[in-house]
Amino acid sequence: MKIGIEEEFLVVDPETLFYTPGAMRIANDLIYQDIKYFEKSNIELPLNSNMLNRPISDFKKAFSVIEIKTDPHEEIDELKKELEEYRNKLVKVAQENNLLLLPAGLHPMHSKNNTVPDNCAALHIHIEKESERYYERLLGMIPFLISISANSPFYDGKLKAMSTRSFLSPHMGVPENKFKRTSDLIINKTLNTVEVRTLDTQITIDESLGLAEIISAIATNEIFDEGPSRQQYKKEKKKAILEGRGSVQISKKKYDVLQKSGDYAQKFLEKESGAEWQIELRKKFNLSTVVTSLWSSLKRNKKTVKKTSKKIDESPKWFNLVYILPYSVFLFIKKYKKYKQDLAYLDEYKDKEKDLF
Repeated sequence: MKIGIEEEFLVVDPETLFYTPGAMRIANDLIYQDIKYFEKSNIELPLNSNMLNRPISDFKKAFSVIEIKTDPHEEIDELKKELEEYRNKLVKVAQENNLLLLPAGLHPMHSKNNTVPDNCAALHIHIEKESERYYERLLGMIPFLISISANSPFYDGKLKAMSTRSFLSPHMGVPENKFKRTSDLIINKTLNTVEVRTLDTQITIDESLGLAEIISAIATNEIFDEGPSRQQYKKEKKKAILEGRGSVQISKKKYDVLQKSGDYAQKFLEKESGAEWQIELRKKFNLSTVVTSLWSSLKRNKKTVKKTSKKIDESPKWFNLVYILPYSVFLFIKKYKKYKQDLAYLDEYKDKEKDLF
């Protein structure tokens, strides 16, 4: 079975420690260094049904998520090699542009004032091939997957949920249509894959690989044929979002299968989640240290504390909106087609925010 990974990272200003619209600069530099990043890198554009009526401050906060996509791989070591290459290149280009990248689902100071729901980062894992059986097995395990991968505990500087991004993300919802992009899990007809779309970006490569091994094991093992009802799914999912690890129980037999699915999976299941780690940092230090530690951890590919006394300033610098025109035009055309399918997500986002907070 081949597995592909898409990782999104938040783009942050080193002075303000807040979202900044620098993703386009990173994408352009990646492409100029290696043309393969023309298809491998991606950013989120602020396109939606309410675009012209939104405040200008939204556009300061837009262009602040960068995504890298791997090829599909059968061997986990080959997948790791490509992830290492892409992460290292991203870190290098971010440093050259005086930008920080955060491997987390949501910025700790994200709030209702951030009306661009694209300001969140997710891990998307693709399983080849387009299989109804794989889809059904994974669907029943989505709440469990959310619970163990939670990495966005803060909202407006306060602890609100273990995976706040999972709740607020425009790509979050109980699948009513297997092909609808605004769902936790979809059958991706374009790529001929089953795609898990609802997990937070992970701090280290090994954590992403652990989830990939777990998802592969679920898709290919008959023990996961029996899943919860839709009512149970919703209940378990909300519990997973709010409480994180340990909140969604599965049988010992299923858990043993996941533990034995690979070395990365075993280590992942034994470690604290990114959300738990962020919460401990906040208790010992401050939110600014959470931000700088996430960046330091991405650079070193291990959880690393980088203390700071800076205060987070929600005023991104305008000069980061400068980017190179040719790629921008291409990206606009490319992204607009996708966004035409998702124009309703802003209303969904507002309803979710009101419901949770």
